[in-house]
Amino acid sequence: MATGDFGTGTPARRRVGARWWLALAALATLGLGRPATAGDKWTQPFDGVKQLHRTTSSPKWSIHALVIDTTVAGVTLDATASSQRKQKTSNFAKAIKAQAAINGDFFSYATYATSGLAAGDGKAWSDTADDKGDANLVFVKGTPSKPAIHLASEILKFDAKTMWGVVSGHPVLVDAGKTTSAATNPKSSFCQTRHPRTMVGLDKTGTILILAVVDGRQPSLSVGMRCDEEATLMKGLGAWTALNFDGGGSSTVYVSGQGVVNSPSDGVERTVGNHLAVYAPKSGTMASFYGKVYVSGQPTKVLAGATVKVTGGPSDSSDSKGAYSLSVAAGTYTLTCTLSGYKSLAFTKAVTKGQDLKLDFPLVVSTVPTDVDGDGVVDTKDNCPKVKNANQADKDGDGTGDACDGDDDNDAVFDEDDNCPLLANKDQLDTDKDGTGNACDADGDDDNVADAKDNCPLVDNPSQADKDGDGLGNACDPVDDTPQPPADPGPDAGAADANVADAGASDIPVDAAPVDAGSSDLLVPIQDYDSDGIADALDNCPYLANPSQVDLDGDKQGDACDPDDDNDGEPDQADNCATTYNPDQVDSDGDGQGDDCDATPGAGKDAVEAADSSEPDESAEDIKAALDTAGTDAADNVADAPDADKPTNDASGDKDLGSGGAGNADGAATRAGTADASALDLGIGAGRGTHVGAVAAASPNSGCQSGQSGPAAPWLAGLAVALLARAGIRRSYGRGFA
Repeated sequence: MATGDFGTGTPARRRVGARWWLALAALATLGLGRPATAGDKWTQPFDGVKQLHRTTSSPKWSIHALVIDTTVAGVTLDATASSQRKQKTSNFAKAIKAQAAINGDFFSYATYATSGLAAGDGKAWSDTADDKGDANLVFVKGTPSKPAIHLASEILKFDAKTMWGVVSGHPVLVDAGKTTSAATNPKSSFCQTRHPRTMVGLDKTGTILILAVVDGRQPSLSVGMRCDEEATLMKGLGAWTALNFDGGGSSTVYVSGQGVVNSPSDGVERTVGNHLAVYAPKSGTMASFYGKVYVSGQPTKVLAGATVKVTGGPSDSSDSKGAYSLSVAAGTYTLTCTLSGYKSLAFTKAVTKGQDLKLDFPLVVSTVPTDVDGDGVVDTKDNCPKVKNANQADKDGDGTGDACDGDDDNDAVFDEDDNCPLLANKDQLDTDKDGTGNACDADGDDDNVADAKDNCPLVDNPSQADKDGDGLGNACDPVDDTPQPPADPGPDAGAADANVADAGASDIPVDAAPVDAGSSDLLVPIQDYDSDGIADALDNCPYLANPSQVDLDGDKQGDACDPDDDNDGEPDQADNCATTYNPDQVDSDGDGQGDDCDATPGAGKDAVEAADSSEPDESAEDIKAALDTAGTDAADNVADAPDADKPTNDASGDKDLGSGGAGNADGAATRAGTADASALDLGIGAGRGTHVGAVAAASPNSGCQSGQSGPAAPWLAGLAVALLARAGIRRSYGRGFA
């Protein structure tokens, strides 16, 4: 579904007239339920473009918006081509000579490829594609641009004939004039936390484009918005459909003649993946100053990076050609130009309505050291020459002071997004989800026990209980009540038996190095806290055995100890797609399985239960009973009758769950059932994997399977996962965001 029209018919052109302007004024007056407003300032910098700066007192917001009539002659849209990626929004706009621009989609810091489909100049980026996680703003070349928003439920295939540009984002905020469930989802930390935000919307006709940015993370200026607050803002501005773009420190809106009009939360403008730009004719109600900055007496020696500022008004930085431009209303202004190493220069000039006044700045080289920012440190020695920082702090020693360094620890993560901004931690691991990364968190699991003394430093266990006294707390010890294997008897002609031999058991080497006939047993002095054969320095779960090292979300924290396997901000236990990135947690049919991993997202509970009718659900009592009766000790190795499908007592007094192969105590895989219509296949010893026979057969996307193999995994964890799968908690693997 899309808002807008890609049809061949051309809508009647509408010039910006009194009727449209009065409608906007009425919207501003009505407020449509928005918070207390300290002031709305509307201007018209270009034909077809209205500009709003809104400030509110409670909540404290600073909002910048552009309302654009895409049918006005000369108004066109543009988006970043693949070759133009990785630029600041203002630089992109200046390079293509656009009148306005905002930042676009979420992106990868490694390649600057966007999360969703991106296209510019009529060509799609080869390293991007659409999926059900992203919605898309698309438009054609020229006037009218016919913008349209395609919802996330539609997989968009690029069509050069109808798509001059594509900019994607998520989640959808407004659909058919109503706030979406994704915007109000209480389980989405992404939406429920206030951040700087960038958003785009279209009115019901598809001809009025609304671009908006709200600043955030600056309590004295603006606190940012939740997704539902974005939706309210966009509806108040007339949006029938609206979409969220990348936010945080990326949120930027640039207007030609004014520069970056919002206040980016990084403190400086961020380099981003892609952008959305607007071309429009200059409004006849405005005036402008323009010109170039160069070395006095040498007009061809232009100076880039000079700041030209109108006292009490906008400012601009000269580009690589020395050019600048400033848009103002009619009046008299003082303009000052400054650049490190040169004497400042100021002019006072008057401009009339519609006038474009050329004003060049020939700068003279200073004979004394300059201090452009006035912090008492001369520019030649100042590690932030344009930002006051008398202390010259430079945490990462990269020569750029912390006051103007967007990445103080030089770990390629912007400070405002970095959970340890002063300590390099590119992986951003935060086990206890307290906002402080493990690298700089003295209590990584937030249990009030310092990691240095914690017997489960990555698992909340304030009691520090350790039943078997092996130094690994019960909370993270998969075998806390099982006796440790006997000591290795020493050199032998083969593998040392790690346990008492039993029927069907395998001999498992316990040596720290391979043992061959005639060789000596070698104990390698490598620290391996969890004894899984992987040194702690290389282990992605150093305190929990996981020889397979499976790491679904690639965050360098193994799935065995990662409370958020898909890295979407939702803990696995509460995540309706635990292994598929879905921060919005949308579940259209209310079956408990999110749309992003639901094979039948619109079918509802009945259809899912019907597909799984061959496998009766267990109640909570069934699960508890199974856990209470399952055997755990070395004596629990009696073979059941094949396919008996019922618990059987063995010599230990415990019960074996299901039927199949013999149990054992030394890590060989145990088959706890058969893959028939009612039996449960439980693969103990196959990494984290479980296989629910009948469930998996009924629905390929139901249940959880893993093909990893390796030493025995915690049998209790495997049993719990399998039983929960039978009870209706299913996981499927899927594509996440970049």
